[in-house]
Amino acid sequence: MADSSVLRAPRTRPLWLRSLARMSRAAGLTGRWRRSLATRVTVVATTATGVVMALLMVGLFVAVTRQLGRSTDEGLTARSRDLEAALTAGRGVLATEPFAQLGQGPDAQLSPALLDEPLVPAGVTVRGSRLLDRDLHLSGRESEGLRVLARRLPDGRLLTVAVSRRSQDEAGERLLAGLSVAGPLLLLLLAGVVARSVHAALRPVEELALAADRISAAEDTGRRLPHVEGDDEVAHLWRTLDAMLARLAVAFARERAFVDDASHELRTPLAVLRGELELALSDLDDRAGVEQSLRAALGEAERLGRLAEDLLQLARERAGVVRGRDDVDLPALLGRTVDRLGPATGLALTVEGPPLHLAGDADRLERALSNLVVNAAQAGASRAVLSAAGDGAHVVLAVDDDGPGFPAGFAEVAFGRFTRADVARTSGTGAGLGLALVAAVAQAAGGTASAGRSERLGGAVVRMELPA
Repeated sequence: MADSSVLRAPRTRPLWLRSLARMSRAAGLTGRWRRSLATRVTVVATTATGVVMALLMVGLFVAVTRQLGRSTDEGLTARSRDLEAALTAGRGVLATEPFAQLGQGPDAQLSPALLDEPLVPAGVTVRGSRLLDRDLHLSGRESEGLRVLARRLPDGRLLTVAVSRRSQDEAGERLLAGLSVAGPLLLLLLAGVVARSVHAALRPVEELALAADRISAAEDTGRRLPHVEGDDEVAHLWRTLDAMLARLAVAFARERAFVDDASHELRTPLAVLRGELELALSDLDDRAGVEQSLRAALGEAERLGRLAEDLLQLARERAGVVRGRDDVDLPALLGRTVDRLGPATGLALTVEGPPLHLAGDADRLERALSNLVVNAAQAGASRAVLSAAGDGAHVVLAVDDDGPGFPAGFAEVAFGRFTRADVARTSGTGAGLGLALVAAVAQAAGGTASAGRSERLGGAVVRMELPA
């Protein structure tokens, strides 16, 4: 079977459309059409209005010319009635009528102006009444266009009257000339009004775009877009963009603070690590001193490794990297955490809660719970309770401890990055990323994290509320 694409004739645009496209390109309208919304709106509105105006003018011309024709026909009918009444009364009125005829054929009586040619030729049959349009050569004149009414009288004679169409034709021509001049002028005026209105309506958008370009070029997120008055779509766009810039400014400030904090946290262990290595190299003969320096350097290297791992994990959580959603058995998850961290931390860990399941990432949840248990141990707690509860719509994972609890005002900022409580109250050397990771895990799962004082054990409690 032959390929249909080979047999199908190529589709080409009509000649008039191709000519219009060439003229548009020559006039430079194509590029402006693509670049300018105001130009497109003006052209579309003017074209649509021009089509409607042309239809209205055609309708007006047709209606007026028809009305003129009806008026002419009604005048002829009235004249024919008057002539009939005069002829019935025996008065000879044909000599005073400009265009009138009584009878048909060689015996017809004609008005003086019709001596050259009758209104109704001999071959035309008239029954009742009949309207005709004729062009006659009148006495002493050039050809004249006439509107003719031929009507049979009760006695059988044919009475014909006519009137010149010149005034009617001239009125139609004047109307057509007026419409031909007024239409384009009105259309140009409308195009100017539309263009001015559209440019005025879009001027705030252009100002917003220019201001956004300047802000982007200067990388100054503290600047704001120019104010736009009103409650229309442009004002709504300004409010939306301005609110977005405010959020971006906060995000950029947070990221800069994050980089500063990370640099500060990395600088201290790196300095200590370099110092210990230099100390070991300076006294290679002292084996005990070298071993002590190397062990201290190893500890700082381990601290750097934990910090790098925490930063990487936090970046992954904030980026929303999903490794899978499994059916997580929460009591089993809490039990694994207790078995793994109980001997390592020295805490008396217990698990409470009914059998519950959750669709989530078991590794992430276990890492978050591990951070909470390690934080409790570093805060000086001796006992902690890992619990799970649910109401059908949400599941709450909580870690309560009997430690000193959070300092006053710290619970509100506990989930910030590089945020630590009073160092004197803890025995750890963390970077302050544990609770930030817990909050990131909760947010990635579509939930929230909160901190406060434990009513169960009197110390601190951290909860993760997740959708079930």
